[in-house]
Amino acid sequence: MKSMCQDHVDLKVPVERAYEFVSDTARWPMWLAFVVNVHPLDEEALHLGSELRICMAAGKRRRQEIFEVTRHVGNAFLSLESDLSAARRIDFRFEQRGTMSRLSLAVGYPVFG
Repeated sequence: MKSMCQDHVDLKVPVERAYEFVSDTARWPMWLAFVVNVHPLDEEALHLGSELRICMAAGKRRRQEIFEVTRHVGNAFLSLESDLSAARRIDFRFEQRGTMSRLSLAVGYPVFG
Protein backbone atom coordinates (compact mmCIF):
# COMPACT_ATOMS: atom_id res chain seq x y z
CA MET A 1 0.00 0.00 0.00
CA LYS A 2 1.24 3.49 -0.85
CA SER A 3 0.64 5.42 2.37
CA MET A 4 -0.61 8.98 2.14
CA CYS A 5 -0.21 9.34 5.88
CA GLN A 6 0.74 7.02 8.69
CA ASP A 7 1.49 7.31 12.38
CA HIS A 8 1.41 5.37 15.60
CA VAL A 9 0.81 6.03 19.26
CA ASP A 10 1.89 4.02 22.32
CA LEU A 11 -0.86 3.61 24.90
CA LYS A 12 -0.73 2.57 28.55
CA VAL A 13 -3.59 0.11 28.11
CA PRO A 14 -3.81 -3.55 27.06
CA VAL A 15 -4.20 -4.16 23.32
CA GLU A 16 -7.75 -5.47 23.89
CA ARG A 17 -8.83 -2.10 25.27
CA ALA A 18 -7.19 -0.20 22.39
CA TYR A 19 -8.96 -2.47 19.90
CA GLU A 20 -12.29 -1.97 21.68
CA PHE A 21 -11.83 1.81 21.48
CA VAL A 22 -11.09 1.74 17.72
CA SER A 23 -14.01 -0.64 17.09
CA ASP A 24 -16.37 2.03 18.42
CA THR A 25 -16.73 3.89 15.11
CA ALA A 26 -18.96 6.58 16.68
CA ARG A 27 -15.78 7.94 18.36
CA TRP A 28 -13.74 8.24 15.16
CA PRO A 29 -14.58 11.95 14.55
CA MET A 30 -13.16 12.75 18.01
CA TRP A 31 -9.68 11.43 17.26
CA LEU A 32 -9.39 11.15 13.45
CA ALA A 33 -9.18 14.70 12.11
CA PHE A 34 -10.28 13.76 8.56
CA VAL A 35 -13.46 11.95 9.69
CA VAL A 36 -16.66 13.98 10.05
CA ASN A 37 -18.98 11.04 10.85
CA VAL A 38 -19.34 7.28 10.44
CA HIS A 39 -22.55 5.33 9.84
CA PRO A 40 -22.44 1.52 9.92
CA LEU A 41 -24.70 0.09 7.20
CA ASP A 42 -25.59 -2.93 9.34
CA GLU A 43 -26.46 -3.16 13.02
CA GLU A 44 -23.86 -5.75 14.02
CA ALA A 45 -20.42 -5.01 15.42
CA LEU A 46 -17.53 -4.66 12.96
CA HIS A 47 -16.85 -7.92 11.16
CA LEU A 48 -15.31 -9.09 7.90
CA GLY A 49 -17.52 -7.81 5.08
CA SER A 50 -19.40 -5.17 7.09
CA GLU A 51 -19.78 -1.75 5.46
CA LEU A 52 -19.43 1.79 6.82
CA ARG A 53 -20.43 5.10 5.24
CA ILE A 54 -17.66 7.53 6.20
CA CYS A 55 -17.92 11.28 5.63
CA MET A 56 -14.44 12.78 5.32
CA ALA A 57 -13.24 16.37 5.18
CA ALA A 58 -10.32 17.86 3.29
CA GLY A 59 -10.28 21.53 4.13
CA LYS A 60 -13.74 22.89 3.33
CA ARG A 61 -14.59 19.98 1.02
CA ARG A 62 -16.47 16.94 2.29
CA ARG A 63 -17.15 13.64 0.62
CA GLN A 64 -18.77 10.35 1.58
CA GLU A 65 -17.46 6.94 0.71
CA ILE A 66 -18.60 3.43 1.51
CA PHE A 67 -15.86 1.31 3.07
CA GLU A 68 -15.89 -2.47 3.49
CA VAL A 69 -14.01 -4.28 6.25
CA THR A 70 -11.55 -6.41 4.24
CA ARG A 71 -9.35 -7.62 7.10
CA HIS A 72 -10.52 -8.22 10.63
CA VAL A 73 -8.35 -10.01 13.17
CA GLY A 74 -9.48 -9.18 16.69
CA ASN A 75 -6.90 -7.24 18.75
CA ALA A 76 -4.45 -7.29 15.80
CA PHE A 77 -5.70 -5.84 12.47
CA LEU A 78 -8.61 -3.86 11.07
CA SER A 79 -8.53 -2.84 7.39
CA LEU A 80 -11.14 -0.94 5.41
CA GLU A 81 -11.24 -0.49 1.65
CA SER A 82 -13.34 2.00 -0.30
CA ASP A 83 -15.79 0.78 -2.92
CA LEU A 84 -14.70 3.57 -5.30
CA SER A 85 -12.31 2.80 -8.14
CA ALA A 86 -9.43 4.57 -6.36
CA ALA A 87 -9.78 2.01 -3.53
CA ARG A 88 -8.64 4.18 -0.64
CA ARG A 89 -7.57 2.03 2.32
CA ILE A 90 -7.52 2.62 6.06
CA ASP A 91 -5.40 0.15 8.07
CA PHE A 92 -5.23 -0.15 11.84
CA ARG A 93 -2.60 -2.39 13.46
CA PHE A 94 -2.50 -3.26 17.16
CA GLU A 95 0.59 -4.59 18.96
CA GLN A 96 1.05 -5.58 22.60
CA ARG A 97 4.41 -4.26 23.87
CA GLY A 98 4.86 -5.38 27.46
CA THR A 99 2.32 -3.46 29.54
CA MET A 100 1.71 -0.99 26.70
CA SER A 101 0.12 -1.34 23.30
CA ARG A 102 0.94 0.35 20.01
CA LEU A 103 -1.83 1.53 17.71
CA SER A 104 -0.68 2.20 14.13
CA LEU A 105 -2.81 3.85 11.45
CA ALA A 106 -2.08 4.13 7.74
CA VAL A 107 -4.27 5.74 5.08
CA GLY A 108 -3.39 5.21 1.46
CA TYR A 109 -3.97 3.40 -1.80
CA PRO A 110 -3.02 -0.12 -2.91
CA VAL A 111 -0.13 -0.39 -5.34
CA PHE A 112 -0.61 -2.75 -8.28
CA GLY A 113 2.12 -4.18 -10.48
